[in-house]
Amino acid sequence: MSAADRRTAHALARYRAAVAVVGPVLGHDLQSPLQAATGCGDLLATAGPGVDGRRLAAHLEQACDRMSDMLAGARLLLADVERPMGWSRVDLRAAVGDRPGLTATGSHALPGDPALLPAMVAALVDNAFRHGAPPVTVTAVEEGGAVTLTVVDHGPGFRAEHAAGLFRPFLRQGAGAGVGLGLARAQRIVEDHGGTLTAEARPDGATFTARWPTRAPWD
Repeated sequence: MSAADRRTAHALARYRAAVAVVGPVLGHDLQSPLQAATGCGDLLATAGPGVDGRRLAAHLEQACDRMSDMLAGARLLLADVERPMGWSRVDLRAAVGDRPGLTATGSHALPGDPALLPAMVAALVDNAFRHGAPPVTVTAVEEGGAVTLTVVDHGPGFRAEHAAGLFRPFLRQGAGAGVGLGLARAQRIVEDHGGTLTAEARPDGATFTARWPTRAPWD
């Protein structure tokens, strides 16, 4: 297989994987907020004197916002695979940022896509601060033809049996937790790089580890 054919095959595999993630969202996950919106709409349409219209309207708005967030997230996941991947040395210092309680060690210029790799790191760091707690440490090591990047926080952590579910798209962790896309997108990006993203529960927090090869998947 030629280099061009390998690159085409990789692009097709990325697209199929993204569709496999987005498909259940459109076919199943939207049903709950859609049913809530429909129910509120029906009640408002037949509201009698004892019906709290403002309360129903607030629930309707919440359901509509949830559907809008999910559709926007689905579009973002698909947008990631619409652009061909590149491969170069990417300076991740901007993605890590400069926050109180954050420390970055090890390699900063890592191999990967110049747009997707910073997005992945930023998602993991944001998750560590949103659902964990400082100090947060980001460590990147490149050896043996592979990169290992870890993000360690010292928050409440999670139950070990829930580790796989953390990467389910649109699964929000508590009220006001956002769209619930960050970890799912991060995992999708690492897998597009030919790697894996895992989560480990610790007594004093959580550790997320991304591993991917230094060479492009199509090389």
